Amino acid sequence: MANTDLARLINSDEIQSVVNAPKAPHFGRTMKKNPLKNLGAMLKLNPYSKTIRRQELASEVRGRGVWSGAGLVSVVVC
Repeated sequence: MANTDLARLINSDEIQSVVNAPKAPHFGRTMKKNPLKNLGAMLKLNPYSKTIRRQELASEVRGRGVWSGAGLVSVVVC
């Protein structure tokens, strides 16, 4: 049997009707996002982190003072 005979046999209709269909192309994995830098990824892992971040920002604004002509004036945000 020569190589040409083998190729003809493999490509024949009888063999191709029994062979499995070709597989779809496989795409690579997506890049993992760092939840410490990406808020959306953090919210997927821990939905409460949104509330924690808001509280941290509010406490930061409350503790920060604003300079005016009379000196340091504290800002109160409720």
